[in-house]
Amino acid sequence: MKIRTDLERELLEVALEGFNRPATKSFRDDVASHIRSGFLQVALSDQKPVAFAVSQLYPEKEAAYLAGLVKKPSAPSALVEGMVGQFIDQFDPTILITRTQNDRVMEIMCRFCPRVVPLDRLATPEEVELLTELGLMGEMTNPDLLITRGHYGSQMILDSQRRRSFNKRVTNFSDRLNYQAGDAALLIGYRKKYEK
Repeated sequence: MKIRTDLERELLEVALEGFNRPATKSFRDDVASHIRSGFLQVALSDQKPVAFAVSQLYPEKEAAYLAGLVKKPSAPSALVEGMVGQFIDQFDPTILITRTQNDRVMEIMCRFCPRVVPLDRLATPEEVELLTELGLMGEMTNPDLLITRGHYGSQMILDSQRRRSFNKRVTNFSDRLNYQAGDAALLIGYRKKYEK
């Protein structure tokens, strides 16, 4: 898939600001890979990108993977949630999956999914199998809590105070993550009254 060169540069700028990261080759390559990996949504302000989301659809599993969500710090706080809502309205996945260490992303999952594993309960073998089939489950991922220690190598948003949720459902789980060490959790959200 080819993406306009200036759009790629502009989305890189969004990611650099959103994650407060230096423009290393590995980070640039990661952003370029993400924006080509699925359904890309871009939010504009004054004709310039201020946020983007990348999602991958797995219709045979009735699932979608939120592969990347980022906004500039100056963009409205509800912007990413709105983008996720638009994606859900358009594609209507039953199961929503993401990987994060961010309380805000966990809050968004809770907003759209009445049940979120592992926030609400431990993962089942069937859920671990689903994550494995989708290529998301690593050898170092705890099969009950779906936590991968040190996944990002460091905190995802550099040189930033960790934004904490007021939602106990979120913090009871996210307190288990070592944010500075880059721990990440896979989340499986069930949007409808559906669970295998």
